[in-house]
Amino acid sequence: MEVARSSRANLWIAAGVALAVLGLLEATASVKVSFYLDAFERARLFYLMPVAAIVGLVLVVAYPDVPVHVIAFLLPFNFVGGIWGDHVIVLLAKVSMNVLVAASVVASLVAPAEQRAWLTRTSIGLALLAWLAAIVMAFVLGALGDVNREFWIRESGWMFFFAAALPFGTMLRDRADIDRLLVTTCAGVAALQAYAFWTLVTGTRYTRTDVYEGVQSFFRAPYSCGSLFVMYLAAAALLYRASNNTLTRRAAILLFAAVALLAGGLLASMVRSLWIAGAVGMLLVGYFAPRDRRTMRAIAAVSAGAVLAVAVVAAVDRLSPESSGNWTGSAITFLQDLGSKDSTSRVTREIEWAHAIDVWKTSPIVGLGFGYAYPQRGLEQIPEEVRPEPFYMHNSYLNILAKSGLAGLLAFLALIWAIGRTAHGILRRPDADTHDRVIATALLAGLIAVALLTTTMPVLTGGDSAAYLGLLAGLTAALQRSARPIAA
Repeated sequence: MEVARSSRANLWIAAGVALAVLGLLEATASVKVSFYLDAFERARLFYLMPVAAIVGLVLVVAYPDVPVHVIAFLLPFNFVGGIWGDHVIVLLAKVSMNVLVAASVVASLVAPAEQRAWLTRTSIGLALLAWLAAIVMAFVLGALGDVNREFWIRESGWMFFFAAALPFGTMLRDRADIDRLLVTTCAGVAALQAYAFWTLVTGTRYTRTDVYEGVQSFFRAPYSCGSLFVMYLAAAALLYRASNNTLTRRAAILLFAAVALLAGGLLASMVRSLWIAGAVGMLLVGYFAPRDRRTMRAIAAVSAGAVLAVAVVAAVDRLSPESSGNWTGSAITFLQDLGSKDSTSRVTREIEWAHAIDVWKTSPIVGLGFGYAYPQRGLEQIPEEVRPEPFYMHNSYLNILAKSGLAGLLAFLALIWAIGRTAHGILRRPDADTHDRVIATALLAGLIAVALLTTTMPVLTGGDSAAYLGLLAGLTAALQRSARPIAA
């Protein structure tokens, strides 16, 4: 039995390596990929990559659960606001995300069968398999269709990150694994937030001329969906532990500070849709929390932390020599612009929506595949710096509808529903303890926030952050398994 299992594992590894080699050969033709290769060659790192690959493969075989923790740490750096930059360390980190997800997917496929049982025995697992099948379908349609090869490679690569749900759900075996992953995620978010405040002080400001009144000294500090999740986790821990009277003074101060700093980072991101989605998620945390006198005091503390966040970001902003000294006024003007009928962001998205529907009508059931370029008519008057690239759009749902049709969109929505329903079920279970309720509340709030955010920002279809939904899916499945073992 063990020999047969080992043989099957070796076949999976061989097949995975072969597919990876073929994918790399195809990807090297991409201008975007060659940019990274050229940068590594200039830094004299290119020829070390085979050695690094071999060492990495050995480490994955020996320690198959390590990659998910590294992914969890790096994931917050795939942020919504701001830019990564082009330093070789940054480029290595971005490439590492691709390699780590691929390696961890292979590791999850050769993991013991009982660890992979959730894929066929839970609603999240079944919905995930359906969504991954829809991704493969759109991948093949794009490869066979009349699409730009460069666009096809980039978009297919982004969508591959949804596969991160496989290792997150498989490698987190028990509560201890879940807690370690949460610590790793929090560490990544803390590092990002420190970097974000540093960029707010040192970054170059500019004027947003596309805003109807203009916003001077404009700057976007990086902020991620993972940061929202950790903020919800801190707020939920504060509320639940206050309710059951297990909140020490030290823990209260740390959790309050975490909420205030991450809320300040959210404001500093200067992404209006992120503000709205973040606020909705925080309201849900308060809604799902227990109703008692201690919780009401804790909610008041969380609200005070949100108010303090405004002072935090305004104070950090003033440290910049390019600051206007009126961050609050600029933020209010920027938010009000969203309600203007002439708002560039609003007009751009309305044009995109019309394009997506027109494309979807061409192939309503299965879509036209990844890499298909949307028509650019109507965008001629939009400032070039805010125009999306032609093969994707800001609304992830409409992009999925156009590229994978109704079949793909229904599979995607089914996955979101399965994650939310499972997290809500854990939250409402009578025998759930504070630990599980806190995590389930953060998962549910994080899911609804990103589901709302991705209607106006392509956070789930325009970059590595698609792996964030994989984290939510896998973590929810692991939490369900740790609380209630899968029936044999």
